[in-house]
Amino acid sequence: MSVVPCPPRRGNRKGSVEKSNHFATQRWWRTMTAATMGEAQRLFDRWCARIADRRKRPLSRIPDDMAGLIEIAGRRPMVFELALLEGLRPLPAMPFPAEITSKVNVGPSATARFEGNAYGVPVALRGHTVVVSHRLGTDTVEVRSPGGIVVAAHRLAPKGAGAIVRTPEQHRSLEQTVLAAFTTDRPCSTKSNRPPGEASRAEAARLRGDVPDAVVVDLAAYQAVIDNNGTATR
Repeated sequence: MSVVPCPPRRGNRKGSVEKSNHFATQRWWRTMTAATMGEAQRLFDRWCARIADRRKRPLSRIPDDMAGLIEIAGRRPMVFELALLEGLRPLPAMPFPAEITSKVNVGPSATARFEGNAYGVPVALRGHTVVVSHRLGTDTVEVRSPGGIVVAAHRLAPKGAGAIVRTPEQHRSLEQTVLAAFTTDRPCSTKSNRPPGEASRAEAARLRGDVPDAVVVDLAAYQAVIDNNGTATR
């Protein structure tokens, strides 16, 4: 485990927070023997309940709106007693409206990949960079153009499902674009026949270590075979 301290001498730091961190460092961290984060958290919670939360606070540091609620005679209030007076608001009904955004390059198939899925975009945006966003707590994904205009909205697919999500309009537009690329104005190009030349065959034979057999075409050799056999073959 390691501790990353907050940079010192910053304007947004408060002395009370720094002093609390200093107190925890001197009284708990220096002698802490936990080997895991979970064990360290349990030890720290126990230390706070037994020691840190029972520190006494001077009355001069108590806010005015709490001074009238404190009725402790003869002694200063403790940290946990002041904490009990600080009521917390109830949890919101909906998650915090945060958004997960990602800049994505649109591929040749007019889709933008986001969290393991591909979402359709207008064909005109192929090759451009778009912004895919998902607001937490919703089941939709929005695709915005480089200018910030929403150009597509889809239902969120399960993360990593490998799904391709398109609207029927996007599917037809992509199909028309692909078919328009075909033409019958000229025949399809064919591959030309380019057999290896004499120099190529000689170099290949040299590399293989082959010794080409001499080919001699002599009609007299055929006549000699016929004469020896005494017959003529037509």
